[in-house]
Amino acid sequence: MDIGLFPEDRRIPATALVDILKEMHEVKEDNAIANFYELHEWNLASVVVTRKDADEVDDYYSEHFVTQHDMLRELAIHQSRQVPEEQRERLIVEITGSNLPDRWNEQKEQHFNACLLAISTDESFSSEWCDIQLPKAKLLDYVTNLTRIRLERISIPSLKETPVILKKLQKLSLFMCKIGQAFNSIKISEAFPNLEEINIDYFDKLLELPDGLSDLFKLKKLSITHCYNLSALPEEIGDLVNLEVLRLRFCIDLEKTPDSICKLSKLLLLDISECFRIRNLPENIGQLRNLKKLKQERLLEIAGVASISFGP
Repeated sequence: MDIGLFPEDRRIPATALVDILKEMHEVKEDNAIANFYELHEWNLASVVVTRKDADEVDDYYSEHFVTQHDMLRELAIHQSRQVPEEQRERLIVEITGSNLPDRWNEQKEQHFNACLLAISTDESFSSEWCDIQLPKAKLLDYVTNLTRIRLERISIPSLKETPVILKKLQKLSLFMCKIGQAFNSIKISEAFPNLEEINIDYFDKLLELPDGLSDLFKLKKLSITHCYNLSALPEEIGDLVNLEVLRLRFCIDLEKTPDSICKLSKLLLLDISECFRIRNLPENIGQLRNLKKLKQERLLEIAGVASISFGP
């Protein structure tokens, strides 16, 4: 039913569905992925994995996608329409051109009981939105309650004009977005004081990480993938003392990892797959006593070190 919220004939990021299942149904991430494969076995949906090492599971699902079958989506829409629009638990609205639903044109303020809202438009949409009231859903008026945010293909010029403190936010995912200096216009640690996970994927113009990232002391996972022009990491990255996962996959311009990563005493996974220009690891990499997995595609030379030993 939740998959039916997404437009037909498109790949749905598994991470977006995982966030819904986690927040709405309290399903753990691994169990959510298992649910998708079960739908796959029932021929109700298909699971597509786009990475080469698809058989290796490291709880990283940004390259997992789900494609729904038309019958499943039609069933979701049919079930949703069995109750009046304002009482539906899931509200699916599809808009062609600038043709808002008649009711929306007649009343400037709309009240719905939905917990999940899906609105899809085409490229020609240019109408102004009416005032949508969704007490059970987390819209901008309730943004301070958000625990997970995922943005796709969104342009964020600045956050300075909307100084909202998201104290409950734990996970931030940005996919093919344009952020410019948006995060440099605020103090990240004050805006997102409890952030535990950041995923940045497919940012062609990302040259450096936002200022103040190292002040996110509660951060446990940092994934920066397919950011082809990222050329360096700040030395301050070693201040992320609670970091457990650092992924730098397909950052092809990245030439080295800072020596300070050796201070990440809680690091469990370091992924530098397809970072073609990284030829050396820091000399003191053996200090990462809790590191369980080092993922890399090319032979790396450790300057001045004959061997690396990690903890058990």
